[in-house]
Amino acid sequence: MSVPAAEDRGARRALVVDDDEGVRTLVRRVLTRRGYAVDEARDGAEAIERLSQRAYAVILLDLMMPRVNGYGVVRYLIDHQPQTLDKVIIMSAFGSRVLHEIVPVVRFIEKPFDIEQLVAAADGVASSREERPERRQTDAAAPAPPLRVLLVEDDAGYRAFAAALVRRLGFWVDTASDGEAALARLAQAPYDVAIIDQQMPRLTGIETIARVRADDATKMLYAIMLTAREDTDTKLAALDAGFDDFLTKASSEREIVAKLIAARRVALRQRTMTVAMRDLYGQAIHDDLTDVFNRRFFISEAERLLAEGTALNVILLDVDDFKQVNDTYGHLAGDDVLRDIGTALQSHTRADDIVARFGGDEFVIAVPNLDAKVVETIAERLTGAIAALEWRVPPFRVSASSGFASSHFLEKPTLAQLFNAADRDMYKNKWVRKHPDLRPELYEYPARDRQSAEDRLKLREPAAGE
Repeated sequence: MSVPAAEDRGARRALVVDDDEGVRTLVRRVLTRRGYAVDEARDGAEAIERLSQRAYAVILLDLMMPRVNGYGVVRYLIDHQPQTLDKVIIMSAFGSRVLHEIVPVVRFIEKPFDIEQLVAAADGVASSREERPERRQTDAAAPAPPLRVLLVEDDAGYRAFAAALVRRLGFWVDTASDGEAALARLAQAPYDVAIIDQQMPRLTGIETIARVRADDATKMLYAIMLTAREDTDTKLAALDAGFDDFLTKASSEREIVAKLIAARRVALRQRTMTVAMRDLYGQAIHDDLTDVFNRRFFISEAERLLAEGTALNVILLDVDDFKQVNDTYGHLAGDDVLRDIGTALQSHTRADDIVARFGGDEFVIAVPNLDAKVVETIAERLTGAIAALEWRVPPFRVSASSGFASSHFLEKPTLAQLFNAADRDMYKNKWVRKHPDLRPELYEYPARDRQSAEDRLKLREPAAGE
């Protein structure tokens, strides 16, 4: 008669993660004799795969491993299985003080370890979980895991200075020395904020952010460009490339802290919004056709931002002569146009901008915390992105007119004021495009008075050579 395996007898299951086969074999033998069912993983990538498939009473985790290290496994647990964190026992030659500065753990065993100490720690973790299986789920006061920052800078001195400053603000910081290393980090684990230097070997900051935005897993990451230049062209280039903000290396500590606090607000809002979209709102906050936000959600979020005192800009976009698209090519083609425009707007805006379908062929974008001059450039870029779209069966294109308004110009801004101002600006721009032979200032005149106004304006012009 065969003896049932430990797992069949209801034994507690352990996961041993270490790239050293000798360590894995020793720990497996000791825990098996103790009554555990033991799984092994040679690195963090294997560990994450096993953790996604099975629950464990205790996880013995090495720190320094190929592919994904122990920190990467802990980051995975924070994001996907936070209730599992107190099952972890870290095994490392590093001091526990270094580890505790980076991530909260229940146990730490320093290599080379005493076998009896290891078994006692494993029993303590497994028993505590059995006695309080729902502690983490029911503890409403448990703190949220810290926001994670990836600092990408090839200058070791500035990297150390900036990392120390970011940690002082309560962030959990990882660093990378260039763009390729940063992309490798981002492929291993999620981050809330990235601070990326522009001038780096292998990949520049602009090249790095282009690849970040092209990846569905990282396209919503809040990114700040770090640069030694302070000119407007560099700042606009950063925004156009996909950065959310910019920071100069000459900035004072006070300025850096202010930027990071703003980034933390956006990242926390992004976390909250993501959870809300998934667990509460779902499809209720999206437009069914275009998959951008709907009007109700836009109004709610924009009013909340204004109530918080956020500087808010509103861009209104209207597809020119959209009725002709429906009449000429059919309503299904019109739906394709609106759907593709929604996708284009999302891909050409920042993670914290709010893109919504306002109604019919109108879209609206809330752009917080940017100067009006920059927002005007963004509006032009969006209409250009729409004009570049083409539908091939049959081939045709559309254009769009935009208008924008900014709370910077209002003492006590309301959303209604911003909508009205953006609407007036949009219809003025639409009129100017349709009347290229008339002066833009004549838009304000009634049609019957435009000719006399044109004549008066001509009389005021100086003659040639004067």
